[in-house]
Amino acid sequence: MNITLTPELESFINEKIQSGLYNSPGEVLREGLRLLRERDELQRWRKEELRREVMKGVEQMRNGQYRTYNSAEELAEEVIREARAEFNFESASRTINELTEKFHLLANNPMLGRTEHDYIIGLRSFPYKNM
Repeated sequence: MNITLTPELESFINEKIQSGLYNSPGEVLREGLRLLRERDELQRWRKEELRREVMKGVEQMRNGQYRTYNSAEELAEEVIREARAEFNFESASRTINELTEKFHLLANNPMLGRTEHDYIIGLRSFPYKNM
């Protein structure tokens, strides 16, 4: 197998060999591929775990185990109460402020987010830290 690398990747491999952690380019590449495989397995596991949690939530909804709220503010107040009960006040307040911003953003942009049909039709995901 022949592999063509960019000059940057070739330099990176050489740096790793010069550091003494690896003896050859093959060792560096094998380690990189091992890490890539681990990352792929972790992503697969996280996706399966998320799917299980989503389906658990769907089942709870089907069984009537859910709450309804009249407004985003009412939901935010409930989140605030629960956060303050579970976390210290400073941490809870910081998280609450971040979530309040996200609630307003989502309330004003309901189609924001990525569709996640892998899990359930109509589900949308919203990356909490990247919005």
